[in-house]
Amino acid sequence: MLISKWIGLKKHLIVLLLLSTGLYYNSKANEITISNISLANHDEVAATVEVVFDITWQNSWRNDVSTGMPNWDAAWIFGRFSIRGDSVWQRMVIDDNGYTIGTGTPANLTLKPHPSISPQGIGLLLHRSEVGYGTFTQTGVRFVWDYSVDEPPSLSNFDLLDIKLFAVEMVYIPGGPFYLGSGIDDPAAESFYDSSSPTNSPYRLETDAPFTIGPSAELSVVGINSPINIVAGFPTGIQPFYIMKHELSQALMSGYFSTLNAGMNSNYVFNALELAQQNDVGRTANFFTQTFETFGLDTVYSYQSSRENYPVAYMSWEDAAAFADWAGLRPASELEFEKAARGFSYPAVVNEYPWGTEQIVDDGYLIYYNVGSGIDHEITGGYSSNILTGNAIYSSTLANPWSLRVGIFATSTSSRAQANASATGVLDLAGNVAERTADTKFSSGLAWFNEHGDGILYTNGLANQQWPGFNTQDLYVKNTSSVSGLRGGGILDNAALLRISDRSRARNDNTRTVESGFRAALSVSCSLPTLGSYTHSVTEQADVIKLQLIAANSAEELWVIEGPAKIVSGQGTKNLVLLRTGTGSITAYAHATSECGISLKSVQISVP
Repeated sequence: MLISKWIGLKKHLIVLLLLSTGLYYNSKANEITISNISLANHDEVAATVEVVFDITWQNSWRNDVSTGMPNWDAAWIFGRFSIRGDSVWQRMVIDDNGYTIGTGTPANLTLKPHPSISPQGIGLLLHRSEVGYGTFTQTGVRFVWDYSVDEPPSLSNFDLLDIKLFAVEMVYIPGGPFYLGSGIDDPAAESFYDSSSPTNSPYRLETDAPFTIGPSAELSVVGINSPINIVAGFPTGIQPFYIMKHELSQALMSGYFSTLNAGMNSNYVFNALELAQQNDVGRTANFFTQTFETFGLDTVYSYQSSRENYPVAYMSWEDAAAFADWAGLRPASELEFEKAARGFSYPAVVNEYPWGTEQIVDDGYLIYYNVGSGIDHEITGGYSSNILTGNAIYSSTLANPWSLRVGIFATSTSSRAQANASATGVLDLAGNVAERTADTKFSSGLAWFNEHGDGILYTNGLANQQWPGFNTQDLYVKNTSSVSGLRGGGILDNAALLRISDRSRARNDNTRTVESGFRAALSVSCSLPTLGSYTHSVTEQADVIKLQLIAANSAEELWVIEGPAKIVSGQGTKNLVLLRTGTGSITAYAHATSECGISLKSVQISVP
């Protein structure tokens, strides 16, 4: 029931008893926890109040340029509020200038508002500002909640206010050129390739201008007969972006369900997911339960999952868009999928997986689950300790259950292959559940007119942003077969479908299956660095190659190597030492670098 009179907050600023703690993401690999939520410094005239909380995050990281992938992970923090006993939930709008990091370790953190929505923010990004790895804990993090932006809450007792804060782990994908395709040898994969070189050779995308994919263009796709025009504004991966580190978990989805307004919950997404699972006889991957309480004329629904850390299955495009809109994020494109999987690196291995090799575990995992204990399934055998052989959940390694917890392979000491980690640090881009992405086929028109969600859904609980599938008559995003597909493969797929470049289901696949999952993205607005004037020298003795760059400025350089060589030292500097590992020519790319990413133009040095 909505109370009609607002009486102020002054006498309730010291202790707030009924706030929700908002632990909506929890993984044994990377646990992030928000606690001790309170309010302070209420300004009735400005209609603002500070939200104060503590946050602890395990295994956060920021890489140096010398690693070859200068990026970091971040927490995307946003909130919802309601009056206890009422069925109406609203977004919390954050003042762009009102936030404080707090105190704790490490001291060098960055807290900043949503990079695109202005003037009011839907969320905040928290991440390391200097190179480092491990757990960080911050107490007294605060932001200013501006409740004047939307319809102000009406309260007679401030202790009846429910606040839920959410923290979603994201990974920053630097801007700059990258490769599409990896020389995949199966025509059925419909992968991208460079049509100006031998069939299926990778294509180096290095423009942020509109371009064409098709038979007569430099970039083509196996199996396509008519050109696809990638228009300005379509997210290609050239500009930097954030993407969720993990597949969308059932804990986070439960939080989404629980903060929808009355009528939204049962009309669309929740019931649709439940129905899809019921129709998929013999398979159970979602473990949501729905409960409700009645307060007068209002019915308040709440949701939880008995397997919170498992990925959400049976996701359609409209489900994905609705979640992204609610969270202030957006869907990702299939081009961004390849960028997040491959990073800047040249795909030196045909048929590569996100961990950078063509090797993958192909024996069944031994699974232990203590029924009734609340403990997740654990892998007790079959796990690969080989630093080149990737672990993944797919048809050859797991038959039942139909997924395992997100990030299950990652530890503080695991290699990329052991952890199922991409070059950029994103986990599980191969297997478990597949990634629902926007198809390049639907790259024009209303594709990305409003780039990010604003936290406000249509009355039926679906996204009202002008993304692919937006219906101009109904004014919300609908399931449309031609706008999305699946990348990365899932539990029912064979090993070939888990490869980075496999596009066999990238187009016209909106089927709700046990392996259709999702992860959202977030755009970043910044200018890539500009390459200056350079000269260079090359010396080679035996198999040791020394490259020196003589630059007009002192900017660090990121080197990307093509051909039979590996970097011995000097990555991210102007003095690079390589070891030749085979016959053939070597090409070194040197780029100007910044926090935004690497330059589109590069110095290309050929070593015969």
